[in-house]
This record gives sequence, structure tokens and C-alpha cells, in this order.
Amino acid sequence: MAQVLRNKIRGDVASRYRQGDRQIDILVRASEGDRAALDDIGNLIINSPRSERENEGMEGEGGMGAGQGQGQGQGQNQQPFGAQSFGQQQQQGAQGRSGGGRAVAPIRLAQVADITIARGPSEIRRIRSQRAALVSASLVGRDLSSVSQDIRQALAEVRPQLPVGVVAGLGGQNEEIEVSYRSLMFALGLAIFLVYLVMASQFESLVHPFVILFTVPLALVGVVYALWITGTAVSVVVLLGVIILAGIVVNNAIVLIDYANQLRQEGRPKREALIEAGQVRLRPILMTTLTTLLGLAPMAFGWGEGSEIRAPMAVAVIGGLSFSTLLTLVLIPVVYDWADRKVYAADRAGEVPAEGGAWQGAD
Repeated sequence: MAQVLRNKIRGDVASRYRQGDRQIDILVRASEGDRAALDDIGNLIINSPRSERENEGMEGEGGMGAGQGQGQGQGQNQQPFGAQSFGQQQQQGAQGRSGGGRAVAPIRLAQVADITIARGPSEIRRIRSQRAALVSASLVGRDLSSVSQDIRQALAEVRPQLPVGVVAGLGGQNEEIEVSYRSLMFALGLAIFLVYLVMASQFESLVHPFVILFTVPLALVGVVYALWITGTAVSVVVLLGVIILAGIVVNNAIVLIDYANQLRQEGRPKREALIEAGQVRLRPILMTTLTTLLGLAPMAFGWGEGSEIRAPMAVAVIGGLSFSTLLTLVLIPVVYDWADRKVYAADRAGEVPAEGGAWQGAD
């Protein structure tokens, strides 16, 4: 019934008329006089005699066709062609239909429903099979995170006053960003895990990769300071920069720890090897860091079109890499000296240099 009323009042798209590149819908609906007032709408027929006849089967359709042909033949014998009124044609058609099957009486809307004027929704939206009302707005001069926090506080005050069964929540771009944050956090954890596996296989140790991964928290501290100084908000692009940092900041510590291990294998004591490794590897560490920072500087300064999208990632990488590099030369040797328990020849008690420069333990 609702579909029949919709097609008669609003119209049904029967076809489309093409005019150049435009396609104009051709609506088939009741005439203006049949839907101008409430009384006219109440007189609309809501049942479909055609569908009733289809339900009777093919046998009923054959009898109906025969009855219609007989009624039309009688009408043509009584009056000239074109002189028969529309009411007489309907009456004869009804008589023909009654000859093959059950007659269907028209049912009007006013007979089964009360028609009143009331306020209703222009459209009905459903989210997860539940009716929902959407309130949307655009942001001007503020970031999405702060506005979302204000909306959550307002919703917390309104929820106790809502009727039973009504739920209010925050969706839209905020919901999409939260999903993106969770995906990026998973990607960050997976990146750190893969970096740890690669270093563990190369160093043949579980402790040394753990020491090197201490540079990642240092990089996060640098990212926070860089965002605070530049006034940049946390976004998906910033998290992408953090994921990139997880693979960049460990390079300096790898260079330092690898050279310290080489010196210890040659017979140097642990602390002496760390000091010399810091002195020898200082220059390549600074060179690689400066080349990376200078390469990201144009992006961070916001030169070119679309720079407001790329700049937060460059700011995050520059801040994290700079801060981690400064502390890598100080903190990583301290953590290595505390955490490493691997004993080389020079670490054994009572070592004495043997002939030829090799280190041997004293008996």
C-alpha cells in the first residue's frame, strides 16, 4: 500500500529523457487534481486489480480475456465506435472480468486510514537497522580533535535526559579518524616488532636489539616537543611520520653498537669500546642525520601547494630524529653497559696480553 501511494503522489521514474549530457527523470503519477487536497488523497485507490488477477493463475486470466472480448463486442454492436462512455466501458470490463474470476472492488485510502496533517521526517535514515537522526556541522578555525572533545562533554550532559532507547553518539570523520588511529597504532607495533626481528638475526642476540629500540621512545619525546613548538595537532599524517621514525632512528644506534661489538671482539674492555665507538662513529651519525633533516626541511617549511598536508609528517620526523640523535650518543651506551651481559675475552678476570697481542686468561 505504501509503495502504491508513493508512486501516485511522488511519482515513479518510468524512463529518462536525455538532453545533451543531462538525463531528466520522467515521473508517472496521479494527476494534479487527484492529489491537491486531503479529500482527493483519501479517494486514491490503494489496491491493484492487476496484481489480484495475477494471483488467480493463468486459468483466470484466460476467462477474463474472453469476458473482456465479449463485453467489447457487445458495446460495438450497440453504439458506434467512439460513442461509448468511459463508465460503460468500465462496467463492461468488470462484467468481463467476473466471467473468468473473482471481481476486485477498488479500495480507497480513506476507507482504511485516517488522513491528517502532521510534521514528519523528510527522510528516514537507518544505522545498523535502527532509525537514526543525523546532526552535521562544518569546522571553521578549529581542529577536529578539540571539537570532538567538546561534543563528547556536551553529550555526557545530555545523555541522562534522553528517553529510554535513545542513544547519542559521535560519528562522521571523527569515527573514521579513530579507526585510522587504531590501524596506525597496530602498524607501528608491527614495524617495531619486525625491526627487532631483523636486528636479532643480525646481532645474534636478544639483548642488543632491545638496547637499540630504546631510541624509539626518545624519538617519540622529540615528536611531542616538535609538535608543541610548531603548534601542530596530532593527525594521521603525524602518525605516519612516527611509523617512518621507527625504522630511521635505530640506524644511529645500530652503527654505534655494531662498532662497539667489533672492538670487544678484538679484546677491548666494554667501557673502553663504548667510548671509542662514540668517538669514531660520531661523524657518520651526524652526517646521516643532517642529510635527512635537510632533505625534510623544505617539506616542513610548507613550500608549495598542499604543504599543509605534508608538513606535519616532516615536523614529526625532524623533531624525533634530532632529539633521538642527541641522546643516542649518551643514553644508548649507558643502557648497553647496564644491560649487556655477554662476556668476551677481555672481560674475563685476570686477563693478560699474550705474545702476538692476543688476550688470554691467566691461570
